[in-house]
Amino acid sequence: MGWSAEHPALALTELESLLRQLRWCRTCAEAEALVGARLTELTGARRVLLYVTGPDGVRCDLEAGAELRSFAASTVATGHARGTVIEGEGTLALPLTSVTSPVGALVLVHGEAEAIGDRELALVRLFAEHAGAALRRLTAPVAL
Repeated sequence: MGWSAEHPALALTELESLLRQLRWCRTCAEAEALVGARLTELTGARRVLLYVTGPDGVRCDLEAGAELRSFAASTVATGHARGTVIEGEGTLALPLTSVTSPVGALVLVHGEAEAIGDRELALVRLFAEHAGAALRRLTAPVAL
């Protein structure tokens, strides 16, 4: 369990700060590192991975595993949060969308017997609802 369960008001402040910082990221890799570090700390998950959409599907520069990538891609395709076990670890994925289209998926990896707490899950859902606008800028094609 992350420290958000013990300090919910502070966790919301940290989440708001993360969403602001996400808008300043210049690359997807920078956004992935920021989100991974901050949400891992907030939720207590073993790993938090940010997959972003692109011309070749979803990608995460910090994770090369095909199974996690496939799970993230199917989450983006369905538009619904999903859970499963991958390589013996509980895995939760939430789609990230902007107003017009999907922009990626947030994947939390935790121990199979460990559950994400209700407050942590609420934080992750809140992040998923608001991160799309910031990520859309990073995933949009560049006009020449």
